[in-house]
Amino acid sequence: MNNPSMLAATALIGLALVVGVFAYLSTAPADGIDAPVVAKPNLTQRVEFKDLSPWEQRKKANLEDAQRYLHQVKQEGKEVEGGLIRIRDTDGSPLYVYPELVEGVGANGEPLYMLAKVKRKAAVPLVERKAVPEKFAPTVKGAGKSLSFTKPNSEDNGSEGGGQGLNQKDEN
Repeated sequence: MNNPSMLAATALIGLALVVGVFAYLSTAPADGIDAPVVAKPNLTQRVEFKDLSPWEQRKKANLEDAQRYLHQVKQEGKEVEGGLIRIRDTDGSPLYVYPELVEGVGANGEPLYMLAKVKRKAAVPLVERKAVPEKFAPTVKGAGKSLSFTKPNSEDNGSEGGGQGLNQKDEN
């Protein structure tokens, strides 16, 4: 072994073997004692995160408010066709609420929930148009002289070559 890198590699392999043997002997039970038992966590407790950012706390509060409101609507409202629940709004008009929270996805992939409320608006009343006064009535001057129409079934329609009148169809 004239090359110093070969000598260094052999020394490192030998050192690794010595460390591996010591590690193996220290972990194997020598006198039949079992390995220590790790206690399992109690799964009956609910896991909650206490440290929430103000933004996450506001989202959580909004979700809980929407769930409470939906529960109240289901108790007080009446189900109508289409699966919606009808209740009275604060002004007395009917308000239609979807019976579940609508699930969506936020900008960062987090789940978002929306409470869907629908309110029907009254149709716009039809207005009768007033007659336009004679002095403002639209007039067309000279239109009768420039346009000429033929009768639908006339033989002589004013054009050469047997052209068609306004309402005639080609029967060929």
